[in-house]
Amino acid sequence: LPLSPFDPFTPLGPYYTQMRQYSTALNDKILTVMPFDPFKPISPMSPFGPTPPIKPFMSGPVFPVSPLSPGFPVNPFIIVQTH
Repeated sequence: LPLSPFDPFTPLGPYYTQMRQYSTALNDKILTVMPFDPFKPISPMSPFGPTPPIKPFMSGPVFPVSPLSPGFPVNPFIIVQTH
């Protein structure tokens, strides 16, 4: 993994496997990793292809990537449950 999860030029691809493991821990809910900017709406595009437009707390719970969760980046990403 990159040395710094805060590096804005680091692609999200390397985290995908971890996110899949995280989704398995959450009863196999399908989670999408999306760039997060607190001042803008969440983009309907993810680094893994188009996803339906999503609004936090409307399409499902939003799980912030906790600094207490080992192996996961913190900001600027959040995980959105899409299904």
